[in-house]
Amino acid sequence: MTEIIQLLQQFHFLRPICLLGLIALPLFWWAQRSKFKVDSDWANTISPELLKHLLPTASMTKGPNDGSRSNSRNKNRNPKRLLLPLIALCLLALSGPTW
Repeated sequence: MTEIIQLLQQFHFLRPICLLGLIALPLFWWAQRSKFKVDSDWANTISPELLKHLLPTASMTKGPNDGSRSNSRNKNRNPKRLLLPLIALCLLALSGPTW
């Protein structure tokens, strides 16, 4: 038990200033969410049948009981869902955790 406490006491970051980037992540999430709305100009120009294949967020405009399994697959394959966790992991790695 004391070995674990000693390891935790020795844990530190070489560049802790990089952790300040974690503060900006909620702002980045909010900006991305408001920037890429489903009701874009493309919805007025392109037919809905083609739009659901072109935009990853187009599948979110339909209701949950549409009966198509591809809509739920497209929602899960949205690359923006991985952006914030990857940025947080990169910021944590850049801060240089060490013992």
